[in-house]
Amino acid sequence: MAILYTRGEDEAPPRRLSTRPRAARPGAGQPATDDPPKDALPEVTVRAIRRLLGEHGLNQRALARELGVTENTLSRWLGRKQGMPQQTLERVADRLGVTLDSLYRDTAERSSAEAFAALAERFDRMVQELARSLGLTVFLVTHDLDTLYAVCDRVAVLYGRKIAAIGTIEEVTKNAQGWVKEYFSGPRGRAAERATAGAGG
Repeated sequence: MAILYTRGEDEAPPRRLSTRPRAARPGAGQPATDDPPKDALPEVTVRAIRRLLGEHGLNQRALARELGVTENTLSRWLGRKQGMPQQTLERVADRLGVTLDSLYRDTAERSSAEAFAALAERFDRMVQELARSLGLTVFLVTHDLDTLYAVCDRVAVLYGRKIAAIGTIEEVTKNAQGWVKEYFSGPRGRAAERATAGAGG
């Protein structure tokens, strides 16, 4: 389900603009102060540091103390008000147990993938708990092989408005032909099977 938001008539009216000449306005001709300095940390790096601090049970005060700087200085670095020295950022990466490169490039993507995987696992557990506690038979439509392996006792593969394969996942994998067999026996299917086996089925 998608929820769309469109600006409408119930929004607050726009602020009245000043009618004074541009040169007479306070701060006219002054450079904008909201933009971060050129040597400020990238946003992805700041998000990564904050996330990793939480994972390590640290707060900014503790990290500042380890770096030998004031909490205000660290706050300015993470607030992108002031550039953090490269050597200091390297020390931060070492303290948090990651590479410097991961703070710049990989951390955000990994964090997003981890968050999605965690959400999917919660969904799988919810389905299993509903079926077990309430004695429900759950009909689930999904393309997610991880969920199929983790939750489903039997599967039916639909193609062209017909059932192309039906049975347990083991039976489908063993007996199916063509693209159905490739789908369940391909890299994603093998990874999902290993993950389920590693979790105890």
